[in-house]
Amino acid sequence: MKDAIRGVRIFSAISITGGVRLAAVDETDPLTWRRYRSANYVDGSHDSATEPSLIVTYNAAPVVPAQLGVTPRKSETPLTIGSLTPTLQAKVDDSDGGSALTTEFQVQPDPAYADTTYTWTGKTVEFTPGTVATTQIPTASPVPDGSHLRVRARTSDGIDTSAWSGWTTFLVDASAVQPADLPVRLQTGATDTASPVVTGVVGSPNGGMVEAQFRLGNGSGTQLLGTQLVPNGERAGFQIPAEKLTGTGPFDWSVRACFEGKCSAWTERSAISAGSGTPPAETAASTSVSVPLTKATVCTDTADCVGQTATALKVGNVSGKNWRSHLKADLSKVPAGARITNATLQLQSTVTTPDLAVHALNAAWATSGTGAELDRATAPGVNLEATAPWKIDVTGLVTGWTDGANANHGLVLRRAEGAAGTAGISFTSAALTIEYGPATAPSPPRDLRAQPGDQGAVVTWNPSQDSGYNDTELTYEVSAIDSSGAVAATRNTSGTDAVITGLDNDAPYTFRVKASSPYGTSTTVTSDAATPVKAPLSTATYTAALDEYLKTVAALTTGAHSTAEAATQGKPHASKYSWLLKAEEFWLLDTRRSLEADGLVYTGMTSTLSDVLVLPASDGSVAVRATVNEQRTLADSPEEPETNETALLYTFSGQDAPVLRGKLNAQQYEQRLSKGDDALGTVTYGSVESDVSPTALTRQVPDSPAALGMATAQFEAFGSISRSGTSEWAKKHWNSRHEYSQDCTNFVSKALYHGGGMRMKGVSKDRKSTNNWWRTKHSSPPHSGGGFYYLWSHTWTVADKMETFLSKHSAGIVNTESKQKEAKVGDVVFFNWGGRGGWDHAGVVTKMKNGKAYVSAHNNNRLNQRLDTYVNSQRGTWANIHRVIPEWY
Repeated sequence: MKDAIRGVRIFSAISITGGVRLAAVDETDPLTWRRYRSANYVDGSHDSATEPSLIVTYNAAPVVPAQLGVTPRKSETPLTIGSLTPTLQAKVDDSDGGSALTTEFQVQPDPAYADTTYTWTGKTVEFTPGTVATTQIPTASPVPDGSHLRVRARTSDGIDTSAWSGWTTFLVDASAVQPADLPVRLQTGATDTASPVVTGVVGSPNGGMVEAQFRLGNGSGTQLLGTQLVPNGERAGFQIPAEKLTGTGPFDWSVRACFEGKCSAWTERSAISAGSGTPPAETAASTSVSVPLTKATVCTDTADCVGQTATALKVGNVSGKNWRSHLKADLSKVPAGARITNATLQLQSTVTTPDLAVHALNAAWATSGTGAELDRATAPGVNLEATAPWKIDVTGLVTGWTDGANANHGLVLRRAEGAAGTAGISFTSAALTIEYGPATAPSPPRDLRAQPGDQGAVVTWNPSQDSGYNDTELTYEVSAIDSSGAVAATRNTSGTDAVITGLDNDAPYTFRVKASSPYGTSTTVTSDAATPVKAPLSTATYTAALDEYLKTVAALTTGAHSTAEAATQGKPHASKYSWLLKAEEFWLLDTRRSLEADGLVYTGMTSTLSDVLVLPASDGSVAVRATVNEQRTLADSPEEPETNETALLYTFSGQDAPVLRGKLNAQQYEQRLSKGDDALGTVTYGSVESDVSPTALTRQVPDSPAALGMATAQFEAFGSISRSGTSEWAKKHWNSRHEYSQDCTNFVSKALYHGGGMRMKGVSKDRKSTNNWWRTKHSSPPHSGGGFYYLWSHTWTVADKMETFLSKHSAGIVNTESKQKEAKVGDVVFFNWGGRGGWDHAGVVTKMKNGKAYVSAHNNNRLNQRLDTYVNSQRGTWANIHRVIPEWY
C-alpha cells in the first residue's frame, strides 16, 4: 500500500474486518507526529471536510474477447474469406464499465496446413465495453491468397490485459475479386497554398469501398503519402504536408486504387508544386455604417441591481461590485439582402485588462431589467474573447442576425474566465461598425463546359462566385443555341449541371447559362461549340440494359435471388451487364448477410432513371450519364421507404456488343477544384493529421440542467438550438442542389444554422482552427474580378474537422451506433469508413422508430436511410452520434 499521507507510515493490519494502522515515520521525532480527527467520523459520506475516509482505487482485467470473427465470408464450413485485407472482429467487455478498451489481434499460419509463413499483429482503436471491436488488415500487409491462417485476440484497458482467446481458423480465397480500376480525372487543388491536395476518382467493379493510395516523388525516388477510403466511384484526395514540398525537386505525384488488397496500376506521374500560401488581399466593402446600440450595464451581486443606461459600460469588479454590460444593435440601416463582410465592435477605455468574454444573448431583455433578469438571457459559453485595444470582430454574429438564421437579442460583455488580476474595466463608449455590399444581381457562372452526347449534351459549370445577396440560392437558366442563333432547348435548375436532350446529331451548338436571384440576373456566359454525335446503339437500348441491371441488383439485395447467375437467368439484356453483376455479387451478398444479421431485411427495392444521356468516346467506349432515384422498403417500416438519388456515369466497353464495366459519381467526376484553400472544403481528403483513426467511444453527458450545473431557465437559453428545426430543414433540402460535389458536411452545417438556428463561433478570418465554426461573405480584390464571395471555416465543410469542433464545444452526449436508441431527431451523425483514418461523412438524424435512427445526407442524396445500413454496407465502419448543445452561447 502506498503512503496516502505525507510523513506517515501506513501498515496493513490483516484481520477479519481489515484495517490499517497509522504511525509516524519516526515515532521518536515529534516533528513527524500528526493528529487526525478520527472522532469526527459521521457516516462515511464525506460530507465533512474533517471526516476521515479510505479511498480504494482498483481495476479489473478485461474479459477475454468472444465471438471472434473474420469477414467478408464466402462460406462458413470451412470458414472461407473472400478478401486479402479481411476485417477482424471480437466482442469486448470489462466489468469496469467506463473503460476504454483496445484489442490486439494476432494472425499466424494454421499449423494443420503450414502453407504460408505469413504473420500479422495489430491493435484496434479504443472501443466501449460491450461492443464489437474491429480492425482491418492493411493493404500494405495482405494475407496470401489460398493460404490457411488462424487468428486470436486479447483486450487491454490500459492497465491490465486479458488472456488470449482461442484460435479461429480460416481459408483465404479472393480469386473472384477483380483488381480496382485505374483512377481517373486526376486533379490538384489548393495549389496556391503551401499544402496542396491531390485527388482522383477511384472505382472498383466489385462495388463497396475503395482505397486510394497516394505517393510523392522527386528525382531520388518515391514515398507513400497516405491513403483515403471512399465509396466506390467517388473522388478521393490527400493533402501534401508543406514540408514534403521543400528541398530537392521537382516533385510529382501518382495514385492507385485498391479493393480488398487487389490494386490497380499507379497512374502516370503528374507535376506538383506548392504555392506561397498568401491569401489575396481583400478590398473594402462598398458601404460602411455605424449602427445605433441599446446599452445597459448591470451589477450581478444582488437580485435588485437594475440596468443602468446613462453610465459607462462596466465589466468585472468596479467600485466593489461585479458588472456585466448588455448591447443590442439596431440593424435597420442595413438593407435587406446585404452581404456582411465585416462587423467591428469598438470599445473605448484607457485600461487594458482584464480580458473579456463576448456572448450572444438568447432572449429578449430590457434596459430596466434586474441583474437576475438580464442573466437569464445568456449562458456560460463564449462566442469569442476580446483583448485590448478592444476592437472586436463580431462578423459572424452580425451575419446571423441579418440573414435571419439567428434572432438578434444582442450580446453581453463579461469578464473572461481565468482573466488576470481582480479589477474590472469601464468603457466610456461603444460603437458597432458594419461593412457590407448592397444586394445586387449575381456574378456570372464560372468554368462553363459542355460535353456532347447522342442527341444532347451535359452542361456543367461552377456556381457564381458572388450570389449577389446574403444567401447562396440561385436559379440557373441553360439554353442550347443552334448555328442560326435560335434557342433549341432551355432548362432551369438550382444545381450546377443540366442534361439537354432533343438536339440534332452532327450539328454544332453552343450553350448559354445565366444566374438569377431575388435581386437580379447575371450576365450570360457561353460555352464553346459542342456537336452531338450518334452512339453505337440507341439510348433506349442502353436504358433498357441499365433498368434490367438495377432490377437484378435489387434481387440480390432483397434475397429474391442468391446468385448473379440466377438473377440474370432469361433476361434479354443480361450479356450487357452480367460481367459487372458477377463482380459485384460477393459484395452485394456479403452486405445483405451483414444487414440481416442486424435485423435489417429489405423487402422491396425500385430504381428509376431520368436525365439519361449516352456519351460516346473516341476509343469506342460509351458512358451513360443518368440520375438514379432508388427507393428501398424495410420489412419493419414499409410505410416510408428509404430514398436515395444520385447522378451516375455508367461505363460500357465495346460498341456493337457493349459490356457494363463500372459506375462513377457523375458530379465528382465532373468536379473542378480551385487553386485556393477553399478547395479543401469541397473534397474528401486524408492528411497526415487525420491518418489516425478516431475513437469509437461513448461520451455520456446527460443533457439536463442539473448535469450541466445551471438553472432550468438558463439551460433553455444555453441549449438554444432547434433539433426539430435542424431535422425539418434536412428533410426539406435532402435533394437540393449541392454547393460542392462533396457536400455532406456543408449540408449538416446549413441544417444546424438555417434550420436549428445554431450561431456561428469564432473570428471570421481564422479558417483552420477547430475552435471556430462560421461562413461569411468577403470582398474580392479588383484583379480577381471584384464582387463578394463566401469563405468558411474548415469545420463548416469537412466532416473530420466538424466532429472535432463539436467534441470540443458541444455539451451533448455522444453515442456510438450501438447505442442509437439514445439518439434524437436533429442529432448529427459522423461516419468513419472501414474504421480507419479520420471521420469521412456526416448526416442528420431525421427519423427515429423502434430505437433505430434514420439519416438524411448529401453526396449521394439520402432521405431517412437507416443508420445500420450505412454501418453494415462497409465492414468495420462505425458512427458517432452527437447531441448538439452549443457551449458558446
